[in-house]
Amino acid sequence: MVDADTRARPAVPVTRPLRRRRPARTWRDALSALCTPQITRVDLAVALLVLCGVVVWWRSITDLPLLAMTDVGLASVLPPGAWIGFGLVGLSFMVALRSGRTGAIVLSLMATVLVLHGLGVVAEPEMRFHVAWRHIGIADYIVNRGEVDPNLDAYQNWPAFFALTAFLWQATGVGDPTAALTWTPVAYNLLYLVPLVAIGHRMFRDRTVVWLAAWLFTVSNWIGQDYFSPQGWYLFIYLVVLAVLLEWFTPDVSTFGSARVLGVSRPPVQHRSWWRSLWSSAAPALGSPVTTPGRRTALLALVLLLSAVTIAGHQLTPFALVLGTGAAFLVGWSRLRALPVVLLLGTLAWIGYAAAAYAAGHPETFNQAGALSAIFEQTVGQRLSGSPGHELIVQLRLLATPVLWALAAVGVYRLVRSGRRDLARGLAVLALSTFPLLAAQSYGGEALMRIAFFALPFMALLAAVGLAGPSPSTARRSALVPALVVGLLLVMAFPFTRYGNERMDFFMPDEVVGVQEMYRLTPPGSVITSVTGALPWRSIRYGDDDYRLLVDGNPVESTPDIGREGTVDIDIPDRAVLAAQVASRMAPAPGQRSVLLVSRAQGAELDLMGPFPPGAEDRLLAVLRTSPAFRTIYANDNVTVFELTGGARA
Repeated sequence: MVDADTRARPAVPVTRPLRRRRPARTWRDALSALCTPQITRVDLAVALLVLCGVVVWWRSITDLPLLAMTDVGLASVLPPGAWIGFGLVGLSFMVALRSGRTGAIVLSLMATVLVLHGLGVVAEPEMRFHVAWRHIGIADYIVNRGEVDPNLDAYQNWPAFFALTAFLWQATGVGDPTAALTWTPVAYNLLYLVPLVAIGHRMFRDRTVVWLAAWLFTVSNWIGQDYFSPQGWYLFIYLVVLAVLLEWFTPDVSTFGSARVLGVSRPPVQHRSWWRSLWSSAAPALGSPVTTPGRRTALLALVLLLSAVTIAGHQLTPFALVLGTGAAFLVGWSRLRALPVVLLLGTLAWIGYAAAAYAAGHPETFNQAGALSAIFEQTVGQRLSGSPGHELIVQLRLLATPVLWALAAVGVYRLVRSGRRDLARGLAVLALSTFPLLAAQSYGGEALMRIAFFALPFMALLAAVGLAGPSPSTARRSALVPALVVGLLLVMAFPFTRYGNERMDFFMPDEVVGVQEMYRLTPPGSVITSVTGALPWRSIRYGDDDYRLLVDGNPVESTPDIGREGTVDIDIPDRAVLAAQVASRMAPAPGQRSVLLVSRAQGAELDLMGPFPPGAEDRLLAVLRTSPAFRTIYANDNVTVFELTGGARA
């Protein structure tokens, strides 16, 4: 007999009190949290470190003895206060990263961008790097003429960046954009962080890895392509396109995890924007975002538009975009299998049609394909020359980049050990995707630098994993100690690696004034010759004058009648032959005036890079001042302008 108390009883549903569902955070909530944050002691400590670091840094560099700079660059004249500022700002980031406070992290990261990439902006009186002045001249050419001339140079065959600059120049009504464009390195490096953080947040549940990668990217970007230039802008576009693909066009499986390896398909999760998640303590949900067909169509149109602008604006970046989008598809991170093919066909069509004038006139551009030894010699071997100080800087650069790559290799290993082989493989493929470009051509000796530039964001993500680990853990705080050591070493090396050539890259106000006076004293259509390219020229009258160089990168010639090509032998003992060579290079057409500019920065470039012994500029000036073939029409402390006399023309 069964006891009544032990009989089975019908299950009674257990009622639990309903929890009030927390409303989803919107962009207004994120903005409100940013504007009215709950300030903690850590926030105050980070803000104090940033304030002290930036103030000490700024006050230390506003009156540097730039003319006393040595061949190791700007670091040779930095006072102790500047180094203290670097250290305080770097320390502020590590304190913020350990706390996990997003506002503090963003503040310290922005300060890092300022003190590193704004160093040349604040410390120097004029916009640095002569190519930036030339780019202003190209935009000025489009503003004044309203068209491009494909027969003029390569820039006119890929004019989208300069056409956009010209449009903004006219739309804003700015008279001289130089002051604003001086801050381009700071602006670009802040822009790069937006898609980089988006990509990192899509791949990692742990925000520590994402923010550490952003910081490593900032302190390792010594490559110097972020001045006012097409390549600086199009790296941002490159990262934006990849961020859109990884965010909205991934397959409908568990992305960036191990589920895809196991063949397990998970249902898509409701999408939450990465920038909203930054203000939430909850880990981001992995999986493909739910998007409507209309949104996906709009995003695809955005990708195609950005790609078209890239194809029309730069020679190298479209190929990097083809390889990057192709790599994303190959590793299963993009469903747009036709996109790399469309981009490649578009790039080839542009070269064959819109840039046909350049392609026909420069067949040597396409003749280097496969010549790896020659390309390596131009990209690496030729840079290991010059003064001892310059060779030291090159060696530091060659050391800094492999250090980051070695940390990236450690990151791949740690991801594989943690079972995230898909993520390790995908990041490694994206980081290495642009390296095949090295087999195409030397790109003026800059191919390896440009490839490292494209690889840097993904190398930084892997390096962050190598330092901090692939997933949150209780040991994370102790793991930040090696990150602090490595990061501070990179910060302290940055003034050497980034600003090691600053003797020839910066300009004194006298040099800018000298160029302006030269343009005032000569009519359009003149022959304007410079010793080297280190001169703030061609910002106006870009297509009006005949521009020439004495040291043009070709072999040194010793014949008096040198003509338009070949490097003038400034070190030749016979002064009469040197004067004849210079006059031959400056030779004008009937009715033209011909002038030569000799400046401080040009002398610095000759001392740093060669191919002549130090003091080459002084020898040249001595010959020009005593030769009857030249007369001085303008001079200040840093620039001398010579004009070819009538007798020399005859």
